[in-house]
Amino acid sequence: MRHILRSDTTDFAWDAFFHHSPISTQAFDPSGQTIRFNKAWSLLFGYTDEEAYAFNILKDANFKTCGADKLILSAFEGNVVTIPPLPFPVRGRETSVRWIGGTLYPVKNSDGSLHEVTVVHHDVTDLKAAEELIRRLLRSDPSCPSQENLAHQALTHIQGYKPVRALPDFSDPKPLINLGLTRKEAEVLLWVAQGKSNSEAAIILNITVSTVKKHMEHVFEKLSVEKRGAASLIAIEAITDQTTP
Repeated sequence: MRHILRSDTTDFAWDAFFHHSPISTQAFDPSGQTIRFNKAWSLLFGYTDEEAYAFNILKDANFKTCGADKLILSAFEGNVVTIPPLPFPVRGRETSVRWIGGTLYPVKNSDGSLHEVTVVHHDVTDLKAAEELIRRLLRSDPSCPSQENLAHQALTHIQGYKPVRALPDFSDPKPLINLGLTRKEAEVLLWVAQGKSNSEAAIILNITVSTVKKHMEHVFEKLSVEKRGAASLIAIEAITDQTTP
């Protein structure tokens, strides 16, 4: 996988965190072109690096056909959005199609312009299979050997299913305070993680832009990162872990 070269150890550590995360993650530049993805993404979709970097999420016809293109465009306009699970062709898996959804997080530069959009995927294929088996059980499908066997298959799928992570709850700064941030720093990071620029966060929190910048400097130092995107994803991870049942 192609790696982006960094000039210091903190950015190198962030790259390691991104690439080795067990959660499928992909990032796009403002034009929609893939700029990076992690090992979990490769394992989920099974595509080559060349195919991954050639993919442009804003130009994919499949999203337009199913109506998800408007949600994706909203993310590139600066909004956090969730795409419901859709059937995606994959390779090297037990099934050729997986049901995959995702949450898209816009990351803005300090001047308010879009830096990138990052998507965190969730695979609900096992849950879909279990739902279908349960529907067949309720219909007493005669093609099944027995209701007992069908129920057993459904339970096997459900037990192997990893629950979809809950949407992050950006209303509570406590998970970020637990990372070692002050309440004010956590409040600023909550809005930055939602794609707000420094000026937008300043207006929302009724503080000056210079104060927002100072808080973000402290956030970068405490989280050992130098980029807003890195800080945002660490925040999202912390919040999501807190809200996942």
